[in-house]
Amino acid sequence: MITKKCIYKEDSRERSSSFEKSFEVYVEKKVKTIIEHPEKYSFIQLVHGEAYDSDKL
Repeated sequence: MITKKCIYKEDSRERSSSFEKSFEVYVEKKVKTIIEHPEKYSFIQLVHGEAYDSDKL
């Protein structure tokens, strides 16, 4: 599970925002790759939305 917690400083706001955008694009590409080729990532379980059976996790 990936979570994001950001604490901004006034002088670093632009740099952090740029980093966040780059990181989000990176994560989106990785997730898309995992969804398209789940056989390559057998160690990752795909959970679709809130409707999942937590007993199977």
